[in-house]
Amino acid sequence: MPATPPPSPHNPSERHPKEEDPDKLGPDTLGPDTLGAEDLTYLAATEKLLLAVDFDGTLAEFSDSPTDVRAVPGALEALQELAGLPGVTVLIISGRQLRELSAVTGLPVLDSPGPDDIRLVGSHGAEDSLSGSAAAANEAVGSAAVGTADGSVNPTPSARAEVLQKLGEHAEQIAATDRGMWVEYKPYSVGLHTRQAASPEAAQQANQRLAEFAATCSTPAVPVQVTWGRDILELSVATATKGSYVAGLRTQLPEHVVFFLGDDVTDETVLASLTQPRPDVGVHVGGRLADTTAATRSLGSPFNVRDTLQQLAELRR
Repeated sequence: MPATPPPSPHNPSERHPKEEDPDKLGPDTLGPDTLGAEDLTYLAATEKLLLAVDFDGTLAEFSDSPTDVRAVPGALEALQELAGLPGVTVLIISGRQLRELSAVTGLPVLDSPGPDDIRLVGSHGAEDSLSGSAAAANEAVGSAAVGTADGSVNPTPSARAEVLQKLGEHAEQIAATDRGMWVEYKPYSVGLHTRQAASPEAAQQANQRLAEFAATCSTPAVPVQVTWGRDILELSVATATKGSYVAGLRTQLPEHVVFFLGDDVTDETVLASLTQPRPDVGVHVGGRLADTTAATRSLGSPFNVRDTLQQLAELRR
């Protein structure tokens, strides 16, 4: 299996904290139309609405210290109001592991959330609070070496753990060459953070080396999914994506219109699955993927997202 190439032309490693942020939507940015009053009127009139929102870069601005990140003022309050309105189901779906997502949002992980609760989904859909994190995790990772309908065999947890250990060790070796890089461990993935790398070139080279090593670890029994996110290269042994999670949830909520907002490559798995611009509405936030996103609408920043959520809540009251 060849190493997964970085997305082009928007390689996340090309962004560097010392440079001017190119991700802000400006007057010359090409891409989806800005979410407008007509869209909000439509969403306000839908009888049943599934509102799914990414966290980092969508509800919150980025920071060199991920544990210190918080949603922009008023954003979570708007989501909480929407969750309490009739016909609205709200979830925050993030690449962060579930316990960390709970910590940065201040929201609890609920095994059986009620209709007025905000549901948390972590690890790109591999951990959830809809039916308990263990249920989603077992489905995503596989809990035993058993035969499947097509005759293949699911690997044991120990097999996946062995691969994760190899990936983590190699990521640590790479991170040790640059004081600005560090490795994050999640239940089913390893991530190399490069936001504070010495240079964009150093980040790119490190990511490429790790992606190439991941390719050597990936097998039919334990495939390794490589995701080039914003300032992070993530290697996962879980098959879950944000898109597969939302698709699965839609089977339980077939009458709901989906309103999804996200900013990164991983959010594209949801956006690509929606029927846009109607009945679903997908929004790309920030503009980094403006010319490649599957979204048909856009917003410039988490503050614009906050304002949009507040306006939608007011319209649905």
